[in-house]
Amino acid sequence: MPALVLFAAALFATNVSAAPPAANHPILGYWTFTVPGRGCSEASFFGPDGRVRVTSGDEVTQSEYRISAEPGADGFYEYRDQVTRSNGRKDCSGDSTPVGAASHWYVRFSADRNSYLMCQTATLKSCFGPVRRSGAVSS
Repeated sequence: MPALVLFAAALFATNVSAAPPAANHPILGYWTFTVPGRGCSEASFFGPDGRVRVTSGDEVTQSEYRISAEPGADGFYEYRDQVTRSNGRKDCSGDSTPVGAASHWYVRFSADRNSYLMCQTATLKSCFGPVRRSGAVSS
């Protein structure tokens, strides 16, 4: 298990960017997503300090995140995060996310930047969303 944690940490360390997002990055602020067919919602706050707090069902996590400054030619921003804190309770899918869990996604914003899709690859084939803006950073 320690080797797996070190591998995840190494993956995170080779991230898209070493700095938090710019003050005008579209990811910043409050976002919500209602899980279809579950009557459960997720709320996220992406802070300018490179930390995201997610409440999903009874679970509350905090992660360090990095997102590319600009989208690629395909329109997707590359996103990575690693969980640094978790209350260990169940999320909307009935699971809990352990501290140290790392993820890698691709984010595609709508034209008005008030919603986004989060995808496993830089295509629209395996995504969830839309995740909708529910407030700005200063809210």
